[in-house]
Amino acid sequence: MTTPIETQFRAKGLRLTKQRRLIVEAISEANGCPDFAELYRRAAGRNRRVSRATVYRALRLLTSEGIIECYTFRGGRPRFGSLGGAS
Repeated sequence: MTTPIETQFRAKGLRLTKQRRLIVEAISEANGCPDFAELYRRAAGRNRRVSRATVYRALRLLTSEGIIECYTFRGGRPRFGSLGGAS
């Protein structure tokens, strides 16, 4: 069975790598909108080979492609969340 996130990746011609999948799962499983540090901890906790650079690049790709949303609140760190139906 194909998930909505897999459908979005295919439609955009992107590969859903293991690392990207970990990051998307971390976002969808989080309460609220996690920041970079929380997403890195969650992803690295599942796979120690995930680096900060991998998480950063994946978040940048996911936001630029409209798969996830980046929220920046006044004076705070950027936070990331699923778009409707993307989890």
